[in-house]
Amino acid sequence: MSGFHSFSAPVAILWSRGTAHIGDVERALEEMQSWVRDKGLSPAIEAAYPICYGAIADTPSSTVEEARAAFIEAAKEAKVYREG
Repeated sequence: MSGFHSFSAPVAILWSRGTAHIGDVERALEEMQSWVRDKGLSPAIEAAYPICYGAIADTPSSTVEEARAAFIEAAKEAKVYREG
């Protein structure tokens, strides 16, 4: 795992200081970890972890865009997804 795995477009989420734009798989994983600390593990986050880790693995088992879609579903479930 090296470098950043950028999304085709950033994902906007509500953050303590406004809106954050998450642009890569690595940052998405960091954000989901903070949601687990704050809110606990949800089904969508649990499903998103292997997809995201699969996208950054040396031998990928998922794509960056699959990781982005899984992250969006997790953000919606955590009630932090910001449309647009």
